Amino acid sequence: MGAKCFCGCGRTIPLRNLGLRSHNNCGHAVVKQLNWLRGPDVAALYPHEEREWVREGEEIVDVLTRAAHAGCAPPTRWELVAARRAGFAIDA
Repeated sequence: MGAKCFCGCGRTIPLRNLGLRSHNNCGHAVVKQLNWLRGPDVAALYPHEEREWVREGEEIVDVLTRAAHAGCAPPTRWELVAARRAGFAIDA
């Protein structure tokens, strides 16, 4: 069993994929910081910087989400066999 994807999609991140787990852990940390940044305390203390920080955080989340989803659901062995028999090339 693995961890759940940080974006909330419900996908499971396999334990054996260290690179993907790293993206997922980083994603959890960035989402947690974004939630804090969107709170009333930060907006009051840093009214000008808060907008820029949130924008940068959302860009980071977008990149990490695309990276995590690219590796979350690799083709199964049977999908690879069927694709090769049909003449399609799929990289595992």
